[in-house]
Amino acid sequence: MKELIDYYYDYLKANTTVRNEVDGGWYVVYLPIELRFRDMMEIYIKKEGDKIIISDDGYACYMLAKKDLATIADLYELKLDDNELIIQTDEKRFPDDFQKMIRAIIAANDLVIHKT
Repeated sequence: MKELIDYYYDYLKANTTVRNEVDGGWYVVYLPIELRFRDMMEIYIKKEGDKIIISDDGYACYMLAKKDLATIADLYELKLDDNELIIQTDEKRFPDDFQKMIRAIIAANDLVIHKT
């Protein structure tokens, strides 16, 4: 069983891309998680001193009403800032907070699919 998990980790590493595409020090992480429009998940990361900011760059807002977006932000302990889901973290909490953002984007995606 451990070999299967290792194989999955290898898949994630091989299919995750990081690019410095956005002005202002933002990095874009492309994850091999397919969303509603058959696009891959994008998460934006920026380091400011000891803080790390994680953002969906407004992806969830593009799909959802403000009320639904606020519910998802609350559920995953994220902030809603100018129509973006945001979380500020540090290196120690980064893995857990990055996972929260992944789950929030998936929840927004699933909510749209169920409403259509």
